[in-house]
Amino acid sequence: MQAMDRNAWDLATLAAEVTKIFSLPRSETPENWRQMAPAQLADHLVELAGQEYDAKESTLGPEMMRQLERLLMLRAVDNRWVRHLTIWTSYVRASGCEPTANRTPGGLQARGA
Repeated sequence: MQAMDRNAWDLATLAAEVTKIFSLPRSETPENWRQMAPAQLADHLVELAGQEYDAKESTLGPEMMRQLERLLMLRAVDNRWVRHLTIWTSYVRASGCEPTANRTPGGLQARGA
């Protein structure tokens, strides 16, 4: 495996992507990440995320945090389901197939199906 050139790391972009997920502490400077190995940096970011989670839970309380977790999970599942149905519908339309659900057999015969 080739050694990575840490000077080529785009730490500003990494920090921007991380802050889309959780807030970095003010004392955290992405330039300090350059001295870490990739696995060490990953562990460090997971630790920071855990600290942020714990702080949020202490602010909201355990019950509210569990409710927030359920709502976020439900939203994620719902978004994936809608995306799945949208893709499936586009496949059906592209294939020229016409769904026959909710139609009576007599109605299909009358139309020549």
